Amino acid sequence: MRPLILSIIAILAMLIGLINIVSGALIIDSTSGIVLLIDGLIAFIIGYGMWKGITIIWYVGMIYFIIQIVLGIAGYIFDFFTVGPLIVIISILIVFYLTRSNVKKHFNI
Repeated sequence: MRPLILSIIAILAMLIGLINIVSGALIIDSTSGIVLLIDGLIAFIIGYGMWKGITIIWYVGMIYFIIQIVLGIAGYIFDFFTVGPLIVIISILIVFYLTRSNVKKHFNI
């Protein structure tokens, strides 16, 4: 059985992924659009994989959220992203949650 909080994270990841895919597709002619499109695809795949409990997605998700933490901190320090602190806090919480035994069990880890 999938943990409730993991279900919420998976749904939100898929929604954010879809939003980024659509946003990226609307501005595909710019670098920002391509980055949004790729990030959206990754977020959607992670959300879907979390929903299904696909083992490799646990690892991909950990890497993705750790990268989000690093980019958020770097963006905050060097002032090139505006959402730094929020992304860092959410990503830290998700990484912490993904290391819980009941969540790892869902991913057969």
